[in-house]
This record gives sequence, structure tokens and C-alpha cells, in this order.
Amino acid sequence: MEERNYDELFSDILIHLATLDEQLKKADTRMDLSVKRIVKLENRVEFLTKKQDTAIMAFQEFISMQSKLNKYFLDYIEKDPIK
Repeated sequence: MEERNYDELFSDILIHLATLDEQLKKADTRMDLSVKRIVKLENRVEFLTKKQDTAIMAFQEFISMQSKLNKYFLDYIEKDPIK
């Protein structure tokens, strides 16, 4: 039977553990950056939603005003002031 050198085995295990620890730290950093990006995107979506709502309200006001102008114009035409 082959005799094992446990010091080398422990050394290899420690090296692997250190490598795994570094990879986990990098993964944590990437995860933190991803979370920050998600929060930033959520804020942008919220801002754009508010902006869209404002634009919709302004457009509805424009449509209402245009409708009133059209009604006044049609009423004016029906009176036929030229005759």
C-alpha cells in the first residue's frame, strides 16, 4: 500500500479552499453590483412611468381642448355668418 503524505494533502485542500474563498468573494462582489443595477433600473422604470403618466394626462388635456375647439368651430360654421 502506498503511504500518503498528509501534509501535502492538507496543503492541497487548503489551496483549493483559498481558491474557492476568492471565487466566492468575487461572486459576492458581482452579486452586489447586480443588485445595485437592479435597483437603478427599478428607479428608472418608476421615473419613466411617472413621466409617461404625465405625458398621458397632457395628451388627454390636449384632446379635450381640441375637441372643444372643433365643437366651437362646427357651431360657428352652422351659424353660417357669411350669409
